[in-house]
Amino acid sequence: MKININDYVKIKLTDYGKEVLKETKEEFLTSFNKRYNTKHTVDSFFEKIEYDKEGYTKFQLWHLMEIFGDYMYNGADNVFDLNIKLTKWEE
Repeated sequence: MKININDYVKIKLTDYGKEVLKETKEEFLTSFNKRYNTKHTVDSFFEKIEYDKEGYTKFQLWHLMEIFGDYMYNGADNVFDLNIKLTKWEE
């Protein structure tokens, strides 16, 4: 099986993950804009977070890694359930 970092994955954020996302949006966006010399806003950069009936939400894999990578290490509290659903890339 192959997966592309542009593919979407579905995850279930933990309560901790929801807090991390909420607290880091502005900080993440400021850093991203500086790094890539862009002028995205929170509303334009972060898609509206929607949850399906099972509690999953969708991110592109690269975006998931960019947002939560610093919070994922051995012994860390989980920011999302460790079961990830793979989906096809959507345009």
